[in-house]
Amino acid sequence: VNNRYMEVPSKWELVVAARELSDRGLVHSAKWMSELSVSLPRSSLPDGLRDQLSHLDTEWMLELDRYTFAKACFDCREYRRAAFHLEGCKSQKSIFLRGYSLYLAGEKNKQEQTSEVSGMTHSKENSTKHLKLLQKEFSQLYERKTLDGYGLYLFGVVLKELDQRDKLRAIFEESVNKVPFLWSAWQELAATCEDRETLDTLDLPSHWMAEMFMAYACLHLQHTEESLQRYNDLTASWLPADSTHVKSQKALVYYNARDFEEAGRLYGEVFEQDPERIDETDFYSNVLFVMDKKAELSHLAHHVVQVDRYRPETCCVIGNYYGLRGDHHKAIQYFQRACSLDPSYLSAWTLLGHEYVELKNIPAAIQAYRRAVDADPSDYRAWYGLGQTYEMLRMPLYSVHYYQKAHQLRPNDSRMLVALGEIYERLNKHQLAKKCYWRAVLVGDVEDLALLQLAKLYEQQGENEEAARVYTRLARQTEDSGTAASTADLSRCYRFLVLHHLRTTRDLEQAESYAHKCCEFAETLQEGTSFLEEIGQLRRRERQFSAADVNSMPLDQSLSPDMNTPKFS
Repeated sequence: VNNRYMEVPSKWELVVAARELSDRGLVHSAKWMSELSVSLPRSSLPDGLRDQLSHLDTEWMLELDRYTFAKACFDCREYRRAAFHLEGCKSQKSIFLRGYSLYLAGEKNKQEQTSEVSGMTHSKENSTKHLKLLQKEFSQLYERKTLDGYGLYLFGVVLKELDQRDKLRAIFEESVNKVPFLWSAWQELAATCEDRETLDTLDLPSHWMAEMFMAYACLHLQHTEESLQRYNDLTASWLPADSTHVKSQKALVYYNARDFEEAGRLYGEVFEQDPERIDETDFYSNVLFVMDKKAELSHLAHHVVQVDRYRPETCCVIGNYYGLRGDHHKAIQYFQRACSLDPSYLSAWTLLGHEYVELKNIPAAIQAYRRAVDADPSDYRAWYGLGQTYEMLRMPLYSVHYYQKAHQLRPNDSRMLVALGEIYERLNKHQLAKKCYWRAVLVGDVEDLALLQLAKLYEQQGENEEAARVYTRLARQTEDSGTAASTADLSRCYRFLVLHHLRTTRDLEQAESYAHKCCEFAETLQEGTSFLEEIGQLRRRERQFSAADVNSMPLDQSLSPDMNTPKFS
């Protein structure tokens, strides 16, 4: 046999080659090469390689061959195999990769066991087995204070999945202080902050990542104005204004503030700037859905399918496309697929609940919304959806609870306040209902419902003066803005004001003005005509009475100075 090609490689030559392959994304070749390196006997590091790695952890350098092979297995999604080859390793990097491999192996197994039909059912015991093993192992390391920032992050994720939230904030806080560049830890830290007071108590590192975090956390807490200001400050100081990340975050700020025009403009810019970017396309599709832009949503759906049809965001975009077309069964199919691809995907669960509501499948809607709030308790849309579903089931006490949750997350959102007011009305808690409606008016009634509901409530309670005051404000607001809840409601408003000015204030001029408004609606055309005839009769009667009074006056009284005759000194 000709052995002219048989130059025997060293173990470390194979290790370096495997890392070069991995850096270039050639994961299968890297795995093949590193598997060869692990099989070779251990030898001392060459001087050149030792110099290159001198700044790294000494323990990790001793485990470099095993780590390289395990990382190659990890890149090929062979998570259990990666964890197996890292067992007994002592370096922080190896400990993290082994733990993360076990975590992903368990998540992969859980996902495979999840029903692909409903996308909702899974065994609680089987799904947490790997988490409990990791909790036990990492708890010991945490108590010995031997976890680095990456290990702390993974420990926090495990505790979160097990719903053990007592130490979560402290763990993620310690993680970001040790590794400020770990954005995932910052995101998890933001999720532990339920209000602004908690956010202000955090001990954050003096690092530019803390500024990025504060902008993100304010957005998470629905403090849209402050979040937008912080992102503007970042772009004014050092971040490029055309950063796709910052643009998409600003778009999300406008989306939460219900400024869909500006949100759509920014998302459109991001899409043009980086058309292969799938991130946040689900929110972009939400904006297009709300704005009823079928052509743009169709174009977006076809494009993301070509980029990556198996991304959860892609499924959400397609689901919104079918939802806008009114094909709710197809929409549900794609939202379920998104949930199967990522069971923690908040948007998919919420949108799935909306589609089930459209089909009046209330039990399925409730289950979807519950999965959404389990994924993120700060999602006000899911809490609001739960309130709506229980309202449809005629269970107002449950509705109040869920609407209150939504209101706590969005205290200045009039939709939550109006929903609460309507439920309080059904529970005969009229004072609370009035407070909710007035609060909705003060914060800005985006749906123009609060004044109408408030006026109706005053009318039902016999508080006619207050009802007239609110109906008058509603009429003026409608004339200024050109919008109204419905023609039936607006005609009711004008009818009440006609009767109020006829029967109570005796202001015929105002009554006539509102009677003419009644004639503009089919519902009150006949009544409006009758009102105008009655007003005409009253005016003729007044003129007759005035003339009769003047004719019956004595001559000396009619010429008296009190009758506006000239006086002479």
